[in-house]
Amino acid sequence: QEIQRKLDSYTKQINSWKTVWQKNKKPRFINGSVWEQLIAHWEKEETAETSSRKSKNRKSDPSGKDMYVHNLGACSMSTKEDELIEAYNGNPVDRLQLIKVAHTNKTTGQIQDPVIKGVVDLVEAEIVSQSQPLSDDGDSTGVSTNLSLLQINEMVEK
Repeated sequence: QEIQRKLDSYTKQINSWKTVWQKNKKPRFINGSVWEQLIAHWEKEETAETSSRKSKNRKSDPSGKDMYVHNLGACSMSTKEDELIEAYNGNPVDRLQLIKVAHTNKTTGQIQDPVIKGVVDLVEAEIVSQSQPLSDDGDSTGVSTNLSLLQINEMVEK
């Protein structure tokens, strides 16, 4: 977690230097050779194409249902999953928990992405449906109301 924080800080610093470069200026406190190497990197056609493609992807409109929105910042889903497992004392988390954490706005408590909101609502309804006892006579002997992690993950992936 400490390493991730430092990497995030480093990424933000380089991004701010790139913004300075785009204004045809040079940051005050940067090693000259590092600055030259960064400029050489940013001026490569391959770098510009990659940057453009990733920017376009971030702003894409999948299925015509608005831009994909998550709240992880630079943190990957894998890293967030590891953090959740650690927070739950080593117990694994299902994909539904992971998606909800990744897409819930910390301020509003709402899932902003309509596609993801639809998936979460659908899977939660399916979990409730499959957790109901099969008989109406009150005898639910042998009926499990707890779905496994694998079953929930399969629902999310559908």
